[in-house]
Amino acid sequence: MTEQGSSAVPVSARLVRRYPSSGEAEALRRAIDPDNADYVHVSVEGDRLVLRSEAAGVRELQRTLDDALACLSAAERTWETGRRDATVPTGDAVGKERPRAAHRAK
Repeated sequence: MTEQGSSAVPVSARLVRRYPSSGEAEALRRAIDPDNADYVHVSVEGDRLVLRSEAAGVRELQRTLDDALACLSAAERTWETGRRDATVPTGDAVGKERPRAAHRAK
């Protein structure tokens, strides 16, 4: 699809985002890769998530990257929520000591 009134010039982009670990980068790659497989190539290089895309014109590339980044943003929020929920005590555990091991019967 070309933009009206201009000839399309093929364009490409490479976006790189660094994470605290290669494991987090890989988990996020797996989360967004299926959503963007036809339009964006997603890979991991160490602790970096790399998105590459090509399009016939700037607007098409912008739309593609907007979609990919929206998916990445959702995946990052989910990852953060999961990490936070895994470390925050809930219910009766809040503000209380952990129960001690049961005493052995004599």
